[in-house]
Amino acid sequence: MMRAGLVVLLLLFTNRVVCAQQFNYTLRNYSAIDGLPQSQVNIILEDKNGYLWIGTHGGGLARYDGREFKVYTTLDGLLSNIVNYLKLDSQENLWIVHPRGITKFDGVSFKKFPQPDGKLKRVRRLFELNDTLFILSAPGYLGKIHQDSLYSWGKEIAADKLILYSHVLPNKDVMLFLSDSSVVIRSKKSTQTFSYKDQFSFVKGVFNFKDKVWVKTNIGFAFVDFEKKTFVSAVPPLKNNFVFYDSVREVFWTRYQNNLLREYKVKDKYKIDTVLKSKEISQVFVDSEMN
Repeated sequence: MMRAGLVVLLLLFTNRVVCAQQFNYTLRNYSAIDGLPQSQVNIILEDKNGYLWIGTHGGGLARYDGREFKVYTTLDGLLSNIVNYLKLDSQENLWIVHPRGITKFDGVSFKKFPQPDGKLKRVRRLFELNDTLFILSAPGYLGKIHQDSLYSWGKEIAADKLILYSHVLPNKDVMLFLSDSSVVIRSKKSTQTFSYKDQFSFVKGVFNFKDKVWVKTNIGFAFVDFEKKTFVSAVPPLKNNFVFYDSVREVFWTRYQNNLLREYKVKDKYKIDTVLKSKEISQVFVDSEMN
């Protein structure tokens, strides 16, 4: 089930006091009164021009320029007003994921890619390799769009294998965890495969931290040793459920129940601040101005 992003759009403004390793911040909530088309936000991202693109759960797509919201709906060309996920490709085209299809926006016009059959294959994620956009849909199928043509909507990546989890690596390669306990890493030039069958049963989450890719599994944490094609058990420097890592400030954004927390290092100890209470959080986003 899709989790709500924030009950209202939240922007967190922070300033770091380097010598004391402390943070000062203010909170501002954006809602329908400010022009946000719907209070349930599913996804936020930023383009190269500094615009924030906001996908809502019924209000369509909003673009925020720092002053006001511009709203796009089905009347403008969207396939649906429910936006579950957003992806910018290498050409700055915006791909907008809906429950039953995808819309592409090139900044001028919209192109719709409705689900081609009657069976619901809910799109979970999109990723790009070379000039092809890949579609990851439930329950673990892979499709692709090449040069604005839909080649397939959802097929098994291999016989009797489904994709359970996907993650984009720091170098933009794509890491896929499959139902047969194997890992596939796809790059522009090659494909690597190895197994986690003898190390853990399933993956709960993946995140990049400094120079390592960390995996939360059913038995704890591990990082990936790509040279040896294995996973090394270790404990990352965080106490709660991972949401986002701010590599500039070296801050972990985490959550415990419905509380948003911030974990960071002060000298040799890690400190935990409670930023928000009783808010269901699925994403923390840091823009180019470090808000």
